[in-house]
Amino acid sequence: MKKLIASLLVVIMTMMCLAGCGGSGDNEEVELIWASVVYESKEYETVIKVFNEKLQEFLPNTKVTFKKVTAENWPLWMTGGEQVDIAWAGYLFDPLAEVKKGSYLALDDLIAEYGPNIKKEMEEEYATDYANGNYEGKQYLIPNQQARFDQTGSIIIPASLWKYMDVDALRAALDESPYLTEKQLQIIDDYLEKVFASSDYDTDVIAKYMDVASLGVLAERGYDSIAGYMYYKAFEENPEIVHFGETDEFKLFAKYATKWYEKGYISSEVLTGGGIGSRTAVISYSQTNDWHATTVEGMGEERGVVYGFNEVGDITTYKILTESVNQMYNGVAEFAADSTYLTIPYTAKHPERAMQLLDLLRSPEGQELFTLLVYGFEKDSELAKEYNTYHYELTEDGMAQGVDYTVQPNATSKYGMAGWMVGNCLLTYLTPDLAPGADEYIRDFKKNVEPTLHATKYAGFMSDNSEISTDLANLKATYAEYSKRISTGAAGADMETLYNEMITRLKECHLEEVKQNLQKQADEFASTQ
Repeated sequence: MKKLIASLLVVIMTMMCLAGCGGSGDNEEVELIWASVVYESKEYETVIKVFNEKLQEFLPNTKVTFKKVTAENWPLWMTGGEQVDIAWAGYLFDPLAEVKKGSYLALDDLIAEYGPNIKKEMEEEYATDYANGNYEGKQYLIPNQQARFDQTGSIIIPASLWKYMDVDALRAALDESPYLTEKQLQIIDDYLEKVFASSDYDTDVIAKYMDVASLGVLAERGYDSIAGYMYYKAFEENPEIVHFGETDEFKLFAKYATKWYEKGYISSEVLTGGGIGSRTAVISYSQTNDWHATTVEGMGEERGVVYGFNEVGDITTYKILTESVNQMYNGVAEFAADSTYLTIPYTAKHPERAMQLLDLLRSPEGQELFTLLVYGFEKDSELAKEYNTYHYELTEDGMAQGVDYTVQPNATSKYGMAGWMVGNCLLTYLTPDLAPGADEYIRDFKKNVEPTLHATKYAGFMSDNSEISTDLANLKATYAEYSKRISTGAAGADMETLYNEMITRLKECHLEEVKQNLQKQADEFASTQ
């Protein structure tokens, strides 16, 4: 009886150890293979050696080995069953296709048992980011939060041409409607007339033309996209899913682009990407701008204007933000929309220990370890003295300035890993190209503002495109064939004819069937919310 009890105790203790030690006993050495887009810089081996030594304090008997993942070797590893315990996932691959092939594990149980800090991020701090890593109710991806995020678009004006833009009128017109309007385009048209009547353009720094290709994205204001080129109006109560080429806004912008092309505001080389070169366009548009960026005194966020500057701090451009907070929204979910994540593949030998490590690097006690991994040794630190080398120093603003880089290290750097490769960048120092306080701003926005934004009728919907994938590809190709000539004005007097031909061709590519398919899916989803 005593032997039976003793045997049971051994089994129980073994199970407890397995649960608490990532699937391996305390005395078992575990090597975690981490596949990342890392650059093996000059002192990479030194820093990783120290990282592994310090890791013992938190995860005894755990060693991490990084290996570089590429679009070429990843499918070979997955096909061959190569051990990979942690993997970077993102823009190099099609993460959704990897999920469907079974390359990634569903992480929900691992997070619940071994990831308290990740669970907190997922439920409280970065819910939207994590939602983009969830497919069919299962969490496959852990987002690597960056100190930048796409908050609003901006119309970009060179500083020397700023005087020609009626900023107040344009801001008011943008605030009047979340969609593109003729009033907005007319104000831009007035600006262009003044600029091209002056002698302040076509200089060493300012181009001879506008960037109509980027400005054309203005036509998408207020529209949320589904499955590529299918869109719906985000602020309508019962929106209709359409192809963007069908929208009034697409055609409205094309009308003005045609006018600007004929007036010479647009380069005749626009279809081949020429005409502007390295100079700043007379006017352009960016889909991304962070409100935490520096603002002009007296012309700050309340007027929706920020500015860009060069390396010596001179203001070079002014940016008119195109959306206010009440024009932002939470719309359809797009799997892996944030482009950089971490996951645990099906080939992991130690998935529990891998999750423990990922959670440690997002914990308060693991931040020093994470900073070591990202930046290496700080100047004048004990490690710097011990190894007679350093890799970064802190600026007066508390930013991490790399010894031979500012924004991101590369293979020739002494040491450094871009934070977006290996974790949550908001948990360590920012690089000096960012505005001080960006991390606090983003955390507050993600946690307290983003959840309050307008929820579209289809907020959280993720379409299943398996039945329409071929039609979507054909629609994409057909739209690309026509839209550039139409939306850049290069079609000239043939614009109407070309537009009607495009619509006919889109319908031949089963546009109506695709719309019906997506509309049915979206409405069925909305009915359950």
